[in-house]
Amino acid sequence: TAQQGGLTVPPMLHDRSRDVPTRLPDAGDRDAGRLGLIAFTRMTLGYRDNPATAAVVDSLAALLSGVALEANGVAQPADTEGWLFATLALRETGGPGWDAWISAVQTRLLPLFVDAGPGLVKVSPEAVLLAPDAVHATASAVLDLQAAYRYLPLSASR
Repeated sequence: TAQQGGLTVPPMLHDRSRDVPTRLPDAGDRDAGRLGLIAFTRMTLGYRDNPATAAVVDSLAALLSGVALEANGVAQPADTEGWLFATLALRETGGPGWDAWISAVQTRLLPLFVDAGPGLVKVSPEAVLLAPDAVHATASAVLDLQAAYRYLPLSASR
């Protein structure tokens, strides 16, 4: 981004910024945001068909239980920011993993929207992980839901 804006980027910083998200996650990593960021970054950098990228995507698809409404019988806040990159990565790959993921995200997020007056809805910040207020909670939930429909997969732009 800096280079596109005509700013110089020290080579070491440039190399580090490209290296970090392309490193493979630790075995057993269950953070959908981290896995999604790694998978999506690997796809944008040309590692789409790499078996390691496919393994990260498979790990994401296996995390559907993390999108569940409850864990151990206790309602959990929605991880809208973490789910965004997972949504983008799975959107890229398509297929049954994508279908199951977006269905689970929709099932989880749509009930969070509550009436906020005539023609208005909002999401409570308590319903969303790390949301400081209703504006942030609502915006991040809408972004997750729109990612599936507002962005063409990168493969479609080839």
